[in-house]
Amino acid sequence: MTDGPLRRYTVAEFFCGCGGLSRGFWRTGRFRVVAGNDIKPEAIRTIALSHGDDDISPAILTGDIRTMSFDAILAKLHSHNINRDELDCLIGGPPCQGFS
Repeated sequence: MTDGPLRRYTVAEFFCGCGGLSRGFWRTGRFRVVAGNDIKPEAIRTIALSHGDDDISPAILTGDIRTMSFDAILAKLHSHNINRDELDCLIGGPPCQGFS
């Protein structure tokens, strides 16, 4: 048994689609979704809505991850109060269509 609230870890999801993977993390009550990335604008709108009820909306990174600089990603996270060493978990579901 623990005293006080459990720590909530930060999670960022790349290739997020509608955000189903991060939604599962969020539903545990132990994770706060701080960022989502996808190339499809409709997917990004969905993840923003799915995680808009958390204490802070996730940083949204729309576009092809291959064209984003590491510094741009860090700046976006920083704008949502996540510093360089504060991200606990990076998850993703790279698309399989191009590899099938």
